[in-house]
Amino acid sequence: MRKIEKKYDNVPAILKSEREKNDIKKVVEGAKPQPDIYRNDEVLNELDKLYFKKCGYCETITNNYKIEHYRPKDVTLYPYLAYEWSNIFPVCHHCNHSKGNKFPVKIKNTNKELIHINDLNEIEDPIVLNPEVDNPNEHFDFNIETGEIVAKTERAKQTIKICDLNSDDLIFYRKDTLDEILVVINLINVSDKIIDDIYYHTIAKLVNKNKHKKIRFSMYGQKVSEKFNNIILPKFLPMHQKQMKLAFQKYLD
Repeated sequence: MRKIEKKYDNVPAILKSEREKNDIKKVVEGAKPQPDIYRNDEVLNELDKLYFKKCGYCETITNNYKIEHYRPKDVTLYPYLAYEWSNIFPVCHHCNHSKGNKFPVKIKNTNKELIHINDLNEIEDPIVLNPEVDNPNEHFDFNIETGEIVAKTERAKQTIKICDLNSDDLIFYRKDTLDEILVVINLINVSDKIIDDIYYHTIAKLVNKNKHKKIRFSMYGQKVSEKFNNIILPKFLPMHQKQMKLAFQKYLD
């Protein structure tokens, strides 16, 4: 999960159109929300710019993502937020299926009136983390060696469970990021002498690339970079560590 800076006053036209206003009245009365409104091309294009075709929860890249309603649009929950710009973002099939209509809150809202989403956040204190509201760095860490996401807070613990963020596949593909680096490290370590700087710089470039917000699992990549000196550098033979540290420092941004 990465922090997303979505401008809530920059609402796609379809989500503030007369059609949307007329349809939301029907939705509140029990009709199903129309996917061609919240999956309109304009909406998808704006989400692509913000999320780079990545899942808002696990950061998997997919061209066939689902539209996640942070507060579920189910008729028994928050149907009137079906077209709310601040309530939708892209998710992969796995996270969409895992979360479903689950939306635990610390304080259950018993008021039957249609409450603005900003006020709901204050009233309910939701459990599941929201990439557009919460700062993931305050809630998550990673076990670099295993690829597992680690909870720093109770909300993070529940989000990991609800969205299944430590599924076997996600752990495998996160660690694949590290394994790519380890392959080059092993090539360096078989040498018993100082080698060409290009090998050290190849690793430095890989680490720097993997933390970029456009790359899948970039938060894991960010943690690999942050913990480089403590976790990655010791994997080099001592004779290579000085050159590797210098190369890594050069590519820090």
